Amino acid sequence: MQRRQATLKEKLSEHYRKRDFKAKKQTASTAGVVFFLCMLVTLVLEGLVVLLPRYYTSDDGSMASGYRLSQLLAVWLFLATAANWYNTYYDVANRVTKEMKAAHYPSSSETPPGWKNCPLCMLDAPPRSHHCSLCNYCILKRDHHCFVTGSCVGYHNQRTFVVFCIYTLISTTWAAFLQISYLNQDLPISTYWASFYFPLAGLWQYLAGAVPFLNFFILVHLCCTLVSFGLVVFFLFWQLVIIARGQTSFEAWKQISIYRRRAVLNNFQDVFGQLTNFLLCLVVPLRLPMPADGIKWVIEPKEEKGH
Repeated sequence: MQRRQATLKEKLSEHYRKRDFKAKKQTASTAGVVFFLCMLVTLVLEGLVVLLPRYYTSDDGSMASGYRLSQLLAVWLFLATAANWYNTYYDVANRVTKEMKAAHYPSSSETPPGWKNCPLCMLDAPPRSHHCSLCNYCILKRDHHCFVTGSCVGYHNQRTFVVFCIYTLISTTWAAFLQISYLNQDLPISTYWASFYFPLAGLWQYLAGAVPFLNFFILVHLCCTLVSFGLVVFFLFWQLVIIARGQTSFEAWKQISIYRRRAVLNNFQDVFGQLTNFLLCLVVPLRLPMPADGIKWVIEPKEEKGH
C-alpha cells in the first residue's frame, strides 16, 4: 500500500505543533545587544542631523560657536562607546582552558586545592571561576553575564566594562539634555504641552495629529535614553561598590569576602591595574595587560580583634 504524502498545510501544522515556544535565555541576550546597537547608531545620527543643528542655530539662522566642537565630541563618544563595548564583548581571554591548569600544576592529574571540576566543561577551573550557561564556558573571576554586550564580565574585561559604563553614562546624559531641549522649543514643558511628555499622552496627541511624527519619535527615543541612563547608573555604581570591597557580584550575594584586600586601593588595582593604565584606557580604548593572570588568588588572613 502506497503511503500518502502529507500536504503543505499538514507539514506546517506538524512543524508548529512540535516547536518549542518557551522563551530561551539567549533570546534576552540577543535582544539586549540589538537594543544597544540600535540606540547607539540612532542616537549619534539623531544628534548630528537633528538635535545639534537645532540647538546651535541662532535667531538669524547662523550656527553658534561650539557647533563643530560638539559634532566632534558626538563622534568621539560614539567611537569610544562602541570600542569599549567591543572590548567587553570580546571576552575570549576570560574563558578557562585546560592549559591554565597545566601552566600552574603541570604534573598533577587531580583537581588542585581551591579549584573545582566543572562537569559541563570537563576541566578544572581556578578559584572564583564559574560556568556561564549562556556562554557555555567557565569564566575567570566571573562577575555576571552582560545582556548588553552578549558576553560575560570577568577578570580580563571588567575594567573595560566599567569604562564602557562611564562612556554610556556621559552619552545618555548629553543625549537626554539635547532631546529635552529640542522638544521644549516646540512644546514648552511650562505650558499645557507638558502632558505630551507622558508617553501615552504623547502617543494620543500624535495619533490625533496635534504633533508631528519627528517630535513623537524623539519623545520615544528620550524614554529609551532615560531607561538606559537609569540602568547604566545602577551598574556603574554596583561595579564600583563590589570592586572597592574586593568581590564579584556572586561573592557579594553569597557574602564571600576572603579575597578582599585590606587596602581599598589594592582592590581597585586588582581590576584596573596601575592608575596610569586606567587613565590611558579612559582616553584610548586599549586592551592593556592585566596586573596578574586571574588564576591564582591570595586569601587575606582575618584580622584578630584588638589588633
